Amino acid sequence: MLMYKSPKEKMKYMTEMACKIVMNAKELCEENLDADADEIGEDLQFLEKVVEQMHSTCWAIVARMRGEALDEQMDESWDEISDKVSLIVESSMDVDDDPAPRKRKRKGDKENTIGRLPNGENGDKSVRKRKGKGTQKGNGGCTAKDANDNARNGGGGKASKGSNEASKRSGEAAQESDTSVDKEIQAEQEEEENREYLFQVKYRRQYIKMKLAAENDVLTVMSLWTSINRDALRDHRLEENDAYWRLLAGYGTPTIKEFDAHFGAFVDSQGSFQEQVNWDKRIDQCPIDGRIESRDKLIYKTKGTHKAQYVVHNILSTMMQIKQAIDWKGKETEWKTAYTNRRFRDECKARIEEMKSLKSPDDYKQWLEAERKKFKDRQGKSITARNWALRLYAKFGSIVLLDPRWSPELYGKSNRSDTFGKFLDYMDDHPIYRKTTWEEAVRYDGNVVEVNGDAYIDAYTGSQIENNKMVLGVVRYVTKDEEVVAHVNEFIKKKVE
Repeated sequence: MLMYKSPKEKMKYMTEMACKIVMNAKELCEENLDADADEIGEDLQFLEKVVEQMHSTCWAIVARMRGEALDEQMDESWDEISDKVSLIVESSMDVDDDPAPRKRKRKGDKENTIGRLPNGENGDKSVRKRKGKGTQKGNGGCTAKDANDNARNGGGGKASKGSNEASKRSGEAAQESDTSVDKEIQAEQEEEENREYLFQVKYRRQYIKMKLAAENDVLTVMSLWTSINRDALRDHRLEENDAYWRLLAGYGTPTIKEFDAHFGAFVDSQGSFQEQVNWDKRIDQCPIDGRIESRDKLIYKTKGTHKAQYVVHNILSTMMQIKQAIDWKGKETEWKTAYTNRRFRDECKARIEEMKSLKSPDDYKQWLEAERKKFKDRQGKSITARNWALRLYAKFGSIVLLDPRWSPELYGKSNRSDTFGKFLDYMDDHPIYRKTTWEEAVRYDGNVVEVNGDAYIDAYTGSQIENNKMVLGVVRYVTKDEEVVAHVNEFIKKKVE
């Protein structure tokens, strides 16, 4: 799917593709199809449905141009094939089909382009053949085993001594050869994994770009309610893709009528928001060491009792997690190590004393180090999840607070897709743009890029004010407490980097 195309350009592109389809179909009619008849038959049936959908869509375009009503049956037929169509398009599209926008140049600026992975960057490398184990030059082609057998059967004296030395050298060389081959194989496996990760993140970006172009509208209160009022969740990768799309789409200004329609039935019971805000305020007044320790103790006590409370508790909890990430980044490594060790001793005190009395000194020491490592790994995953939330908040702002998918409390490092970190890196390096007017571009001069004389900005640019209104609006509607609203507003007004 091509972005930034006018209707005229899109129609030209579609006509070219349709002509190519017809030409390929004509060629296929002249070929011998017996060998692949079954597979072609299945594909042909699907292609017929696609062509029927294309025909009805063309009529819908004509009807729209005439101002006539659209046929609802067209949407029903599309629903039957949409999943397979999306899958085929996603798996076959050219991941480098974006234009290469150029940043606007000022005096003294050097030519610069938006970074993209060049074609062939991850091309396959020829696979090296594994060498035969133990075979070395200079030993007459004999292996380490041959040399050892020769030493056992060939008698003593100088010949035996020379054979033993040759066997030793051959064995050492064989070991070095095996180590070298193992490193080569490991490197090739890592390279293959990196190619697979890169393949995944490229197509995740394509899915988000396609969805952004297809939806082509801001989010609403209904969108917010839908994102939190869900029982069945899909694969982490799919959920993250949609959540990232929401970050780019942004929210429109909410109304009381919208809140009444979607949140009204769920705000009767009282939540513990005031208590949660008071906790956060008291912690904010502590020195940085006390802030970190206090938040660690309280951070998982902020949970709502139903859907409407849940969204506010999620906002307050994610705020606390982001504050924790900021403070943690401000401390030196020595302090972090000492703090982690102290927390381990405090939280595992009873268990440590029990094992100390039950195990021998050596076993106890081994057990203690293993438990300390487990504790450190768990804390490391929490820190990573908080840093991801901070990273997203620094880029997108308050909209991150609205989406449960970005909450470190709900989705830690272990509850993410395995390519999530690489996915964030790739999206930062390959932003998705939207076309804008030069009048609007003046307000976002630092983020403007130019393509063929047109101005483009990051897709999410300019949505911050409306996103803030949505955050404060839902907090105000659910809590009915202006002190809670003021606490959230104070947080989102601060600049975070």
